[in-house]
Amino acid sequence: MSTMALLKIIYFGSIFNVIVDEKDAIMLVNCLLVEPQGSHQVIIFKISDKITKLVISGETKIKSGDTFFINFKQEKILFFDYESHEEI
Repeated sequence: MSTMALLKIIYFGSIFNVIVDEKDAIMLVNCLLVEPQGSHQVIIFKISDKITKLVISGETKIKSGDTFFINFKQEKILFFDYESHEEI
């Protein structure tokens, strides 16, 4: 893997929603790789040149090379102070 920063998304409590309706999306992403894990799968894509991993149900049909829409679950977003590393 390159020296790019890795943004890891929490299993099943993900801050992302994978959606199909474009009007609700904040961005369109391209799936770089799918790692099947049995009951779930790891979807790897980039956000601003950072490799991002999203764990979703194994029943969701996304393949490498597919594009899909995402948005954020606002109730799952946490902000931290840069200096103290404490949650704001």
